[in-house]
Amino acid sequence: MCFVMHSTKAVGAVAYLKLTAADGHSDMGFLLGKARLAPKPDSTIPRLELCAAVHVHLWRKKVLHNLKVELFTEISTDFQTV
Repeated sequence: MCFVMHSTKAVGAVAYLKLTAADGHSDMGFLLGKARLAPKPDSTIPRLELCAAVHVHLWRKKVLHNLKVELFTEISTDFQTV
């Protein structure tokens, strides 16, 4: 599960791993957190949303590659345009 947020100053994302057993019991743990400064000069909100979407996709890809297992992944955002 990945969450991504942006502002006019920065872009950030966090990844959690949620495991659910056959009996329905779930455990969740923090995997990765990243932040970057927003591109300069001042960017528009749609550009920042696109930038954040690209970064979270790359981070998600890196996490899945390093885990070496196939997982269902979900990305949550508050984006309006992407």
